Amino acid sequence: MPADDFNKPISRLNNYVFPSNASKFSKGLRKVLVKIGAKSQERNYKTYLGNFKPYGGSTWWHLLEACTLIINFMDSETRVFDFFKNTACPDESIFHTIIGNSPVASNISRSLTYADWSKGGSSPLNISEAYLDFFKINTSFPSSSGFGGGEMLFARKFQDDSGDLI
Repeated sequence: MPADDFNKPISRLNNYVFPSNASKFSKGLRKVLVKIGAKSQERNYKTYLGNFKPYGGSTWWHLLEACTLIINFMDSETRVFDFFKNTACPDESIFHTIIGNSPVASNISRSLTYADWSKGGSSPLNISEAYLDFFKINTSFPSSSGFGGGEMLFARKFQDDSGDLI
């Protein structure tokens, strides 16, 4: 991060985001404190992450031995865990940051999951029967894609009633 081509700007980390279970009172109080200048809406991720370089990406990935590493890290580096509680889309950066700064970083490979983000927005388009011909012709990501060229094994996003399509 930042990776603006993938909608992963550094502001995802620097802009304070309330946890989903925050009370209206705490949200209101923080807004007042920001308005009067006692608190800042922005924060510097380096204060919390120290020498860790921030990474971001899709949450659609396979963890392998990284699971144990992540659990141990979260137990020992509580300041990092606490920081990510108040970032935008934390699941798209916390695990990537932990793994990207670990001994297993060399095991990272590109995404194998196709998602159609061509319309922009906060969610990919639903995969429908219209994509079947596309998948027959396109079995790999082109080398010009942000993920790098290579095999395409998965797709997202399907509607709940698309079992026959899958």
